[in-house]
Amino acid sequence: MALYKWRPSKGTLALDGFFHAVECALTFPDSDDIEADLTAQLRAFVHLVTRTPAGRAITELIGQAQTDPDLSAALLARYSRPCRGLRTAQTRGQLRAGIDPEVLVDQLWGAC
Repeated sequence: MALYKWRPSKGTLALDGFFHAVECALTFPDSDDIEADLTAQLRAFVHLVTRTPAGRAITELIGQAQTDPDLSAALLARYSRPCRGLRTAQTRGQLRAGIDPEVLVDQLWGAC
């Protein structure tokens, strides 16, 4: 029996394993200082992808997501986690109400 039987695809199983392994490193801080939180999160992300084997793994997962719609959807859902932190910051008045958290995530994390 295949391990991925309960997942939409092998890629989504690999993605779950990846995020389980890096979950602690990529936890979005919540210190009431959005600038410090974003800086810490982006530094952790860059370190993870440039200085650990996780960088190669996420590259492979992103590549596979181009032909696996289930993996693509799962990857987008997982990477939307920082949006939740940014929305919380908006409700606290730390970000302007007109800022779209998804666009901000795309600009910051995409640049990385």
